[in-house]
Amino acid sequence: GGLPMQDGSSRDAPELLDTIASLLKRDKCNTLESGGFFYLYGTGYLARNLASSAVKCECGLNAMRQRFLAMTKGGSNYAILDDIVSIALALMKDPVGNVDALAKIIVEICCNRDASAKLTHSNWEETWDTILLDLRNAFSSNLMVKNKEQPLRLT
Repeated sequence: GGLPMQDGSSRDAPELLDTIASLLKRDKCNTLESGGFFYLYGTGYLARNLASSAVKCECGLNAMRQRFLAMTKGGSNYAILDDIVSIALALMKDPVGNVDALAKIIVEICCNRDASAKLTHSNWEETWDTILLDLRNAFSSNLMVKNKEQPLRLT
């Protein structure tokens, strides 16, 4: 699914998300070139969870932060985090937020990105709160735009 609060899809099981994060940190899956479809699938799943958790679930955010820590243990994989955060932010800004929008966003971001990650070991933990604030602001702005476009209904 897309964003559960947008399309009514259900949230993902923590065990599935942990498994995906664990597989993405391996050398055979940690880049688009080496991981191929699984890289796209995995970054999309984790981005969807990050976006959804930023709005609804503090425990999901704590788990996501722990996944990020585990994925970067050893000082690498920052490009994955950058892709996950970029996908989550674009999904929050998307007016539809469904699975079709998510798929399009994943391909656009992962296949067209600059080779250098913006997030690094020295700054990603420091920017965690900023990342969450950006995600929440994007969702709030999107929600305000949607509410302005829909006519007021009196019941």
